[in-house]
Amino acid sequence: MRQLTCFIILSLLISSYAFSQGPTSYWYFGIKAGIVFINYSPLADTNSIMSTPAGCATISNYTGNLEYYASANTGFNRLHDTLTNANNLLGNTSFAQSPIFIPNPENSSLHYLITDRLYSKVVKTPINPNGIVTEWKNIPLFSTAPAVRTTAVHHSNGRDIWLIQRINYFSDTIFAYLVSANGLNPNPIISTVANTPNFHGQLKSSPNGQFLVESVQNSPSFSGTAFFLHKFNSTTGEVSNTLSIVDSISSYGSEFSSNSNNVFISSVVAGISGIFRYDITTYNPTSIVQSKDTVTNAQGIYSLQIGIDKNIYGCHSTAATSGYLCKIQDPNNPSQLTFNDSALYLNSRSAFHGLPDFIQSYFHPAYFDFDHLCFNDSTMFYSRTNNADSVKWDFGEPSSGVNNSASELFPKHLYNSVGEFNVTHIVYAENSIDTFSRLITIKLPPLALSIEDTTLCIGDSLFLNPNPNQAYSNHLWMDTIYNPSISISDSGTFWVCIWNECDTLYDTISVFVNDTLQLQSLPDTSFCEGDTLILSAHTNENATWLWSNGDSTSQTQITANGNNEIETWVTATNACGSASDTAMITVLPQPNIAWFSDSILCNQALPVITNPNTFGVDYTLLYNFNSSVFDTVNPWTIDTAGLYFLVAENSCDTIVSRAFLSPQQIIEKELLESITLCPGEEVVLDAFWEGSSYVWSENVDGALISDSAIVVSAPLNHQSGSLSDQTGTELYTITITNPPCVRTLSTTVIFLSEDSCGNACAFSVPNVFTPNQDGVNDAFKISNSCGSQSFRFSIYNRWGTLIHSGTESIAYWDGTSNGAFVNSGVYFVIIEYTDSAGQEKTVKIAVSVLR
Repeated sequence: MRQLTCFIILSLLISSYAFSQGPTSYWYFGIKAGIVFINYSPLADTNSIMSTPAGCATISNYTGNLEYYASANTGFNRLHDTLTNANNLLGNTSFAQSPIFIPNPENSSLHYLITDRLYSKVVKTPINPNGIVTEWKNIPLFSTAPAVRTTAVHHSNGRDIWLIQRINYFSDTIFAYLVSANGLNPNPIISTVANTPNFHGQLKSSPNGQFLVESVQNSPSFSGTAFFLHKFNSTTGEVSNTLSIVDSISSYGSEFSSNSNNVFISSVVAGISGIFRYDITTYNPTSIVQSKDTVTNAQGIYSLQIGIDKNIYGCHSTAATSGYLCKIQDPNNPSQLTFNDSALYLNSRSAFHGLPDFIQSYFHPAYFDFDHLCFNDSTMFYSRTNNADSVKWDFGEPSSGVNNSASELFPKHLYNSVGEFNVTHIVYAENSIDTFSRLITIKLPPLALSIEDTTLCIGDSLFLNPNPNQAYSNHLWMDTIYNPSISISDSGTFWVCIWNECDTLYDTISVFVNDTLQLQSLPDTSFCEGDTLILSAHTNENATWLWSNGDSTSQTQITANGNNEIETWVTATNACGSASDTAMITVLPQPNIAWFSDSILCNQALPVITNPNTFGVDYTLLYNFNSSVFDTVNPWTIDTAGLYFLVAENSCDTIVSRAFLSPQQIIEKELLESITLCPGEEVVLDAFWEGSSYVWSENVDGALISDSAIVVSAPLNHQSGSLSDQTGTELYTITITNPPCVRTLSTTVIFLSEDSCGNACAFSVPNVFTPNQDGVNDAFKISNSCGSQSFRFSIYNRWGTLIHSGTESIAYWDGTSNGAFVNSGVYFVIIEYTDSAGQEKTVKIAVSVLR
């Protein structure tokens, strides 16, 4: 958002300058001494707080009001306070020309304060309207040698300014630094000239920028070079055609007349003290010496300085007269030279050795200033001539027609476009014509930064460089940094005040600095079949995205693809790099228990039901809904008939279904796998199961006790002598039907020969007994035809669990196990004994328990 606060402050300052009464200029020098020119007339000014033995500088603005003044080590503002941060300047206080102020040609808020071989930037800002020395303080120029003489003059374009310095004693080098809109160029134009033979005096440029003069201070007995003249190229900055003017004086002060035709030299050495004028129009050393005039009564004068009234002022060398300034009146007219030794009383202040240094072209007869170089605003021009007969202006814009010229001292012109224009000012005075041209730049108001809020990667930096159209604007960053551009590498909000003489605005930019792109981990998760899952990838910064399914936004939608698990990945990318993550997504099915229904479990080895083991679904089987008797064990064994509840659940849903389950095998009858019979023996094969019907195999030829039982007898005529102990085998099969269950049982009967049976001890084992405590067949007994035969027996249920055991001494079983009667069913008896040959033998038979 644009702010106008800065503009209001600057406008008030400019308005106060507008009340100046005619051409005005300020000088401050010596011991708190000062003068102010008002309507070209000097008056003593006692406001100075500076005390310096020699070098000093003052500068006024385009309206003639005071801007700053300085010694070699301290600067002061227009309010006569020490300029902020302008103490501890490192100039040499013994040099008569150590400091000088040079304004930036296109920026009225920026000045360069040169102190010897260093420079400091002095700026006016909205928060420091009286000026502040920036962080650019005591910056070395090209040479590290002391700059014992300093002067300045405008470039031939009338806009830029040359800073000219003679370096050190006994030096043959002159440096010229160009000050342009881009600042003070630290790379000088270096010219080799005649060596300075002894101590220094003043170095001055002619107001027309074509000549340099420098004094040479010698001993009284020395009769040699009095001063040097050089030609100066104000376009290139080169110094050439040096003339050594040989005369019997020892010069210290030097100055040109405003028309640049005459050079005035002061000498303070006893015996040759005075001020001398030389005509340099011929630029011939002999002619110059022959033109020498002596200024009457000018004794003991040190520095010389031309004033805005085009007269030349000087300061005395003794304390008795240092409270006055002397003046050479009308130095452009040698025939009418007058000298006033006490022209200006300094009101108890004193001055010697040095008067303020200025840009010498300020004193060109046709020099002019200007104001308001803004597009769509009239530019004001101010002629600085003195006693002109008439003036002419050419504003450098032929397209404006008759409006391109004027004849007033203070005209104005409205330019039709932005850019550079060469303005020419012609002054007619006393039969002379003087012309001065200056390039001016018509500017646009400041523009906001072209960079929006931005994000940086850690380690990177952002170079904030305002729009090139703002080359002539001032930039104050965060109220502390005075620079057209800054480099930012940290997060924060950065603001700048941008202003020129056309307008002022504030602009702000927020900068965010990121570490390497950080992607928040995708969670492994699940969702239900038939639903959709939205995954979001979060980062610490904005990014572009790519998902495994091709999506390119920060979110993606996952749907079931027939797999139980879906691998999903995402890659986030921004200017700081990229980051990836992967998640496993589980697709959970909707619980389904349609398969669970009323059931009777027939003819299974174990009465069980099997759950479908569906991925992602937990099943729990409850009996009468009271307890989880089977939980998630698969398969479930059903031991008790009744109402069962099946619970199928996952995070998608919970479903409950009920069914009546009969946990018993409806036909649990068993027959022995095989039975061995000796001749004459018989066995009853009984497959009785209540409520059932029976069908025996067609080979049944034994006597039927009932449909469920038959008697199988071994024939008595099986003789010995065969190669096998067996005389034959027979398979007996019965099908038992008890709807809805059907069961088929088989027994193989092995018939033995008499020889194989003759020596055997026969065991008598019943195949059925009824332990129902009715006094009939309540016990299962084992007997042996060999009374001396020892044996042991074991009884197992159909699952192979031992439920009873005994020996020949207790060879019976009452049908209990652990004190409780066993259920009806088939049980297995194993008899183990040792025969007469000492061999271990085993007899296996089945017995049915009926109740």
